[in-house]
Amino acid sequence: MTPAITLEELLTWNKEASNFWKTHLTPTGASGIALRHRRSANVQEFVGHVWGVELRWGQRIAGLPVLKKEDVPPVRWMLCSACT
Repeated sequence: MTPAITLEELLTWNKEASNFWKTHLTPTGASGIALRHRRSANVQEFVGHVWGVELRWGQRIAGLPVLKKEDVPPVRWMLCSACT
């Protein structure tokens, strides 16, 4: 048996996971916590890096033009409670 999920299940899980992290990072101010990561100074930059990688990967899978790394939108809007 090959494990499989539908696109709808994947999108539902993605939304739930995004809401989970947004709920935990936004009110606590955790997005500003400093990190010792070579490319990310804080949690917000790290989340932005992960989000950008997932965006570009999704574009490749969908056969869409892939954004250059420098053209990936900043993550600020995802963690901004006033932006929702």
